Amino acid sequence: MILRSHLRALPYVALLAVACSGAEGSGAGAGGGPGTDAAPDVSYEPTPVDGSACNAVMQHHPILASPHVATCSVLDYATNPPSSGPHYPAWPAFKSYDAPVPRGYWVHALEHGAVIVLYSCTDCDDEVAAARQWVDALPLDAVCAKNDSKRRVIISPDPLLPTRWAAAGWGATLRASCFEPAVFADFYERMHGAGPENFCAEGVDLDDGDGGLTVPPGCGTPAGAADGGPDGG
Repeated sequence: MILRSHLRALPYVALLAVACSGAEGSGAGAGGGPGTDAAPDVSYEPTPVDGSACNAVMQHHPILASPHVATCSVLDYATNPPSSGPHYPAWPAFKSYDAPVPRGYWVHALEHGAVIVLYSCTDCDDEVAAARQWVDALPLDAVCAKNDSKRRVIISPDPLLPTRWAAAGWGATLRASCFEPAVFADFYERMHGAGPENFCAEGVDLDDGDGGLTVPPGCGTPAGAADGGPDGG
């Protein structure tokens, strides 16, 4: 029953996946945005964010080959959180999720210019609420004007993170010990729309309506993956 709603949504996204896969190639340097490896002056060294109260660090990363792979494949990424690389044919709807969205889904959303906001903590309900309010207050994304998506942002728990909070854009990451609206807003301004396939088509809503996901149990989960994040999360 749970999977049926997921599968009903796939044909529409599958058509878009076919359309984007033709232009995808290796995915390396394809878009010329701030996250691609086409810009020779981009440093890949971690950069502490000036004035951050949450020890935030931003870092650009080389773009990996980013082909489509089988849905729910276990994937290994060069950065944590991922900022490019192999991904599933469908991408998630741009919204906030209560359950961890498998990375193979949202890496595809990065390719379409999304910014992903992630947290590993389980004792941070107030911060999660603040993050959701922050997303709702962002300016409307002009690229999304013709569909129901207002902003290309996904919020999801991610127990695999090395920090309590993080964000990812195409070719860049932000890591922090807490949610800091001004810092995440700056990252969003830099990185939204940076993917090589910069459009705002609706993705698959993976929310099952009951706090879970419409994906098979264990989808994309590495063997022996941690059950919780750092700092008691």
